[in-house]
Amino acid sequence: SKRVHEIKNTMTITRPLLLLLGLSSLLLGPSSALLNAEETEVEVIGNPHATKETEHTSGDRDTCDSSSACEPKLLLSPHRIIRTRSVATQADTLVGVETKKVLGVPVPVYQFRQPARLSAAELPFKLILVSDIDSKVGLSEVPVDPKAASDSWFPGYRWSPVVCSACGNHVHVGWKFSRPDSGGFFYALIVEAKEKRRESIVMGALGALVGEAIDVGVRAPGWMISALAKA
Repeated sequence: SKRVHEIKNTMTITRPLLLLLGLSSLLLGPSSALLNAEETEVEVIGNPHATKETEHTSGDRDTCDSSSACEPKLLLSPHRIIRTRSVATQADTLVGVETKKVLGVPVPVYQFRQPARLSAAELPFKLILVSDIDSKVGLSEVPVDPKAASDSWFPGYRWSPVVCSACGNHVHVGWKFSRPDSGGFFYALIVEAKEKRRESIVMGALGALVGEAIDVGVRAPGWMISALAKA
């Protein structure tokens, strides 16, 4: 009788534990999958609408000095990303703003379309804003008409295209937006966002992690390359 009582007690304790473990496995399974899927890979891709013919200039790429070359994917530094929507936007060109997680941090990705008054093609772009670029080696600003530059996605700021040049390649990586009154500025980098499973991101030193998760830059259109040559 005593032995039967002990067995009953054991069953009474064990059954809730089994139920709890079963419930935990059901809950943890999906949540784990959700965590793995929430990371986003953001690539700075440059102008996605440029043609391949504008990618290179004449010159011997084999003799290029790599120390003076620009690496687009290194332009997007996590500590420079503007993570709040603190800048006013142009109402008739803003398509929307979506939040993506980059290295676990929520980041606003702006989607704009060029206005017909500046470009008949009305090309769309996705942008991440950064307060500055750590290394400007190989970067050039393209001069544009001040009146056109004042018609800005971010009112109060004038835009100028930024091109990254490396060994005969010219990549339009985004725009610099500057206030003519105060001298304040920020950069808007052209990006492409892709869903990325968290476990596929290489962990390690910050530089290695950024290099795996982020890529930057798109081919520069011909008019930008011509403007650079004349500058």
